[in-house]
Amino acid sequence: MRHKPLIVDLSDIKSLSLGASLEIDVQGTPQELGLETEGVEFISPLRVQVNLLNERDVIDAKGKITTEIRLECNRCLNEFSRPFERGFHLEYHRGSPKVYEGEWELKSTDLEKIYYQGDAIDLRDGIRDEIFLGIPMKPLCQDTCLGLCPLCGQDLNKERCNCRRKDTE
Repeated sequence: MRHKPLIVDLSDIKSLSLGASLEIDVQGTPQELGLETEGVEFISPLRVQVNLLNERDVIDAKGKITTEIRLECNRCLNEFSRPFERGFHLEYHRGSPKVYEGEWELKSTDLEKIYYQGDAIDLRDGIRDEIFLGIPMKPLCQDTCLGLCPLCGQDLNKERCNCRRKDTE
């Protein structure tokens, strides 16, 4: 079986006193790290740095994800690359989430909790979520991108077209 660096055996820090920590620093392709993310093209290895802190039944995970990604501009449709760096803070709680009957109002902190059972936690889903949250919904190659002419499709960043259109900007 292949070693999965983002599935962490907690026996080392659980056996130590409260406040014990474990540093993780891994680098690799999304496939090597178990972080396949459809729709995202990584053009350099992913680096994931995490500090896990034992706080009794909670494992506090603070870290950073860095890489370089390729995106398509939402205005001109040209591909471009940019550095990606995102810090994160995740809480892994021992046990299972509480199940309530009827209606129940969730607090924002309820949505931040990730539950685990046993002596290992799987960081992959939380990190994958952080990657998706860090990618802009409408990426732009540059803030001043003019986009495409809606009539002829000319990339207005490269040259103006002769279409007669009513400017609405």
